[in-house]
Amino acid sequence: MKPVPRRLLYLFCFLFFSYNYGNSQCDLPCNDNLSIEPAYDCNTAATSLVNANGPGYAYRLDSFCTGTLVVPGLSAPPPFCDLGSCVLNNPIWYSFIPTGPTLDIEVCPGPCVNGKGIQWALYNQCDNLAEPIACWCSDRLPGDSLFSINADVIPGSSYYLVIDGFSGASCDLKFKVNEGLFRFENPASDKSKLLASQFSCSSTFNNENLILQVKGIANDFYVNILDLSGRTLMKKIPFVTDELSIPMSMYPPGVYAYQIMDGLEQISIGKFIKQ
Repeated sequence: MKPVPRRLLYLFCFLFFSYNYGNSQCDLPCNDNLSIEPAYDCNTAATSLVNANGPGYAYRLDSFCTGTLVVPGLSAPPPFCDLGSCVLNNPIWYSFIPTGPTLDIEVCPGPCVNGKGIQWALYNQCDNLAEPIACWCSDRLPGDSLFSINADVIPGSSYYLVIDGFSGASCDLKFKVNEGLFRFENPASDKSKLLASQFSCSSTFNNENLILQVKGIANDFYVNILDLSGRTLMKKIPFVTDELSIPMSMYPPGVYAYQIMDGLEQISIGKFIKQ
């Protein structure tokens, strides 16, 4: 058997490592109907969480897919996590309210442009980037390998997650929630999607009552109230008019969900906070 020419061996090695460098070593499913506008700073994500709407408000992270390619870089990158060696370059921020005491999120990054990798931090406040609940930045994570975000959290409290490209890298990101966040499902059937497209709902909380104002309701629409574990607290509350007031005085302060149904079909779902 003739030896492999050295030139061919070099070519094989170059092609092998080029292929692996340009492709992610992991994969997670994407929900193409799930769209969450990123926030570019913590305070914006925090405001959106209070309003349950807006940039950075992550009403669901499971199967969410996004990227940092178009995220603007920071002119004065602030230090975070390990203040001696880590700064934020082109961060995206997401806010959410955990539903369990343990947060377990897997993230699959796509191949990062520049190949510099990923860094992240989890906060329960926006005032001091030096005090995260958990973070990883000193030994940067590869830009093509699955990593986990794990932390002990307080259910019902506010948290802010920042993910950043190390040294300005741009990366695709896919999320999978294993624990800690209740998974609100989107309408699945063609019927419910059609009804949802014709329906709108706004919610406010006033004097111990949840106020739902709706447009496009059908006669058989009704509302369920759930806690963040998914347990139904009240069910089949009918709409009589396009405004519905639901008393919540019997329940303690916390975060709850309302679920608008048409028979067995979910049309809309949202969260509200009772102070």
